[in-house]
Amino acid sequence: MKGLFAVLLMFLVASPCLSIRIISDANPNFNVVDYGARGDGQSDDSAAFVKVWEDVCRATEGTPTLPIPQGKRFLLQPVEFKGACNSTSIIVELQGDLVVPNSMEAWKWADNDKGKRWIRFSRINGLFVNGGGQIDGQGAAWWNYSNSQRPVVC
Repeated sequence: MKGLFAVLLMFLVASPCLSIRIISDANPNFNVVDYGARGDGQSDDSAAFVKVWEDVCRATEGTPTLPIPQGKRFLLQPVEFKGACNSTSIIVELQGDLVVPNSMEAWKWADNDKGKRWIRFSRINGLFVNGGGQIDGQGAAWWNYSNSQRPVVC
């Protein structure tokens, strides 16, 4: 009996499937690529980000995580990520890049704040954003426009 217990214990500790399952159940991941984002820097990925955020915000188990994959460049028009969300904390793993359209002509004006808000987070408690990715506002492309016409992150 003692030997059976030792074998069972080793199986539980050494089983990668078991530990991955526990982690994924406790902290669900919502990858934006699974929601249709291409990350090619040319296609508008805004709709995919809005869809994934809705699921992240509705999650009720663990700490939902939104991974933004490395090696991808996601073009975003004005988007708003808003709560109130069900979870007490949310993690955004920014490994890839978020990029604004590079001209006034390519910018889709929104109804909020005369359209200049590019990425907006509102009514979210416990939001953690980390990672090695970049938020690229394409500064040089927008320098010739007045401050009231430049996109902002808030």
